[in-house]
Amino acid sequence: VVASGLDKMVSKDGYSIYKNVAFQPLFVLNRVETNTFYNVSYQKINSSKYQITVPAGSESILQMNQSFHGGWVIQSSTSDLAQKINITHSKSGIYTNSWRIPQSTEDQKLVVYFLPQNTLNKSNLITGFVYLVCIFACIVTKKKEQ
Repeated sequence: VVASGLDKMVSKDGYSIYKNVAFQPLFVLNRVETNTFYNVSYQKINSSKYQITVPAGSESILQMNQSFHGGWVIQSSTSDLAQKINITHSKSGIYTNSWRIPQSTEDQKLVVYFLPQNTLNKSNLITGFVYLVCIFACIVTKKKEQ
């Protein structure tokens, strides 16, 4: 049984290679004035953080083809642009995250990250620090008792 959206490309010795024709890239850009979609180059830093390059041009909508969650945040190297982008995070279509990107004459480097994961990472660091302080306090107390 072959899932829908897969086309068989090659078959040899009982093994087959399929092409996923239903694949959608993680990030796409929709130019508002022409309603044209473009793939966007991005680098996956980890499962909750991506660096994206949006080419210069007219106002656009950046779509992230992943389940919508209000915790996804986008930032730019210029704080002014970051404010404009964060305000317009919304749900696009049935389930995707999207951000309205203002018109720009230069390519824009953006970082999309999942804010709840950042909070978890910080709390893990604090927990680790408190754990080390407790161990240190136990060692000091034990030495004083001897």
